[in-house]
Amino acid sequence: MELMIWRPHEFNRKYNCVNIDVDYIPIETRRSPILGSILMLLFIIYYVLYIPCMFSFWKHIDNACYKFLFYIGITDLLILWICGFETAIFGMTGVVFCSSPLLVYISGNLGNAIWAAETVAEATLAFNRCLDTISPRISSALFTGKKTWIWLSIITLYAIYWVFYMPPVLFSSLYFAWFFEPYVGGYKNVTEQYSSILHSIHNMSLAFFFPICYICFAIVLFIKKRMYGASAPNQVSNVDLVIILQIFLISVINFTAASLYDYMQYAEVNEAIIITATFSWFHVHGFPPIIYLLLNKTIRNDSKKLFYKIFKKDKVTHIHGVTVLAKNTKNRIGATNNSRMLTNTNQSRTITKQTNNLPNTISGN
Repeated sequence: MELMIWRPHEFNRKYNCVNIDVDYIPIETRRSPILGSILMLLFIIYYVLYIPCMFSFWKHIDNACYKFLFYIGITDLLILWICGFETAIFGMTGVVFCSSPLLVYISGNLGNAIWAAETVAEATLAFNRCLDTISPRISSALFTGKKTWIWLSIITLYAIYWVFYMPPVLFSSLYFAWFFEPYVGGYKNVTEQYSSILHSIHNMSLAFFFPICYICFAIVLFIKKRMYGASAPNQVSNVDLVIILQIFLISVINFTAASLYDYMQYAEVNEAIIITATFSWFHVHGFPPIIYLLLNKTIRNDSKKLFYKIFKKDKVTHIHGVTVLAKNTKNRIGATNNSRMLTNTNQSRTITKQTNNLPNTISGN
């Protein structure tokens, strides 16, 4: 962004669209209506599913893990408009850089920065969860209270640096993907270097960090269970297996997106790999609510409560720490201080009991 704001002559030299005929490649060739429609449908589904998860994160915001999850959720919801909504629209309408240079440039710039914030926040959360398993005392010293906000502030500053000093990725409907080079597809022969070493270091570090961190987490969890498990010292509990499954799924998506997107910026790859990279990037930010709702009991129960409050006539209440669903049938039983007092009848049933305020999951790249 600093190139466009403070060095416009250099920006025009590297990103000018003078004498470039966008229709040199027919729009029929550039459009991808099927891929765009699939991505748009997934965008809507994932976005809707993410909203109740965000309410659950906010409900438990006092916990350090949920602070990270809430921050990651905000970045995911923001970047989904770029890697999901815009990518779908651009693909269906045949957009390339020179057909909408300003919009594509700004979108790619913001997408880069949000990607940086989201992935570093996820890496920090992974470190927090692993450290909490190995040494709760050190984890508490580093992440309790306002210390978590300090971590998130540093991550945000890192993302702001990317806004100004990282070259943006630019969409090309020819391949239904984002590239550093603005003239992908043969619009212009260039010898200019558009890619970024920092971006490559960032992506490859993530590609290796997440699997290593999660594998260490799983190993420590397994060893502790063998050493201290009283009832079944040689087995891992179902809850532990669910945690391992979650971190495995997230690490696979993160590894795939980071490595593929970095690789295809420097090497010639076939169209299938490019499209896989596009959908991998999208699922890094869109798939977490599926994992949360399927595998995280706390978030799933909070989402159910939100659903009942919004869509059901039944009323969700709390009695002595137990969440109950009371029918919305009301009887008048008298007046107090010149007002009528309404009470619900005893038609209620127990839904769930909140037993654990800690998350069972780590969000994903």
